[in-house]
Amino acid sequence: MSSVSESQHKIEKARDRDDFGKQLQERNQEGSSVAGSAISKPKQQTKKTVPKKPRVSAKKTRKKTAPKSPEYVTTSKLRQTVLPEHFRVTRSQGRVTGAKEQQSNAIRDGLKNKCEDGLEVRNTADKGRGVFATKEFKRGDLICEYSGQLLSKKEADEREAEYEGKPECGCYMYYFNFKGKTLCVDATKDVKPQRMGRLLNHSKTKANVITKLFDIDQQLYLALLAKRDICAGEELVYDYGDRSNKAIESFPWLTK
Repeated sequence: MSSVSESQHKIEKARDRDDFGKQLQERNQEGSSVAGSAISKPKQQTKKTVPKKPRVSAKKTRKKTAPKSPEYVTTSKLRQTVLPEHFRVTRSQGRVTGAKEQQSNAIRDGLKNKCEDGLEVRNTADKGRGVFATKEFKRGDLICEYSGQLLSKKEADEREAEYEGKPECGCYMYYFNFKGKTLCVDATKDVKPQRMGRLLNHSKTKANVITKLFDIDQQLYLALLAKRDICAGEELVYDYGDRSNKAIESFPWLTK
C-alpha cells in the first residue's frame, strides 16, 4: 500500500510540475507578447516625421530693399527741378516763340508800310522781267505784298473778260478764298510807284516764295513770304496755282 501511495504521490507531483511548467510557459509567452506590444507601440508613437516646408511665393521671398535715406530723396527731387536739359528746352521754346512773334510783327509792319526792301527788277532770258533778291531772306520773312484792287468773284469775272479783249494789258489777277467767299486781288494796273509783287514770275517746281493772307485792322493783305532761306542774287518765284486746261493751253510754262 505504501509503495502504491508513494508512486501515486510522485505522479501527482509530476503532473503538478507539468501544469506549473505549462502555466509558467504561458505566462512567459503572455509576458513576451505584452513586452513586444509595449515596445512596438512606443516606436509608432514616437516616430518622428520631418514636416515639409510650406511653399513661399516669390513676392514673399523677395528681399526688401532698405528705404532711401532722406538725403537721397531730397537730392533726387532737386535733380528733377534743376535739370539743365529741361531749362534749355524751355528757353529754346521761348526763343522760338519770341522769334515767331517778332517775325509776325515785322510782317505786319512791313505790309502796313508797303515795304519792298532787298528787291530788284531785272530782265530774264526767257520770262521777261523778274524780281531778284539783293539781300538774304530767312524762311517766313516778308518779301513784299501782292498789291492791287480787292474784288468780289463777280467783279473779278467781269474784269477778266475785259482784259481778254486787251491782250497787251496782260492779266495779273490772284484769286483766293476767305471765310467761304472767293475774292480776287487785281494787280493788272501798273500803279505808280510800281509795286514789286505783280512782277514775281511763276515756278511750280522751284518756288522759293509762298502766299499768305493777313487780316490787319479789318483790311486784307496778300503777302508773299520766303518759303525757305533765300540767298542774295536768287530770282524770287512762286506757284501761281492755275491748273485749268484753258490757262495751260495759253501759258504752257504754268506746268514747269
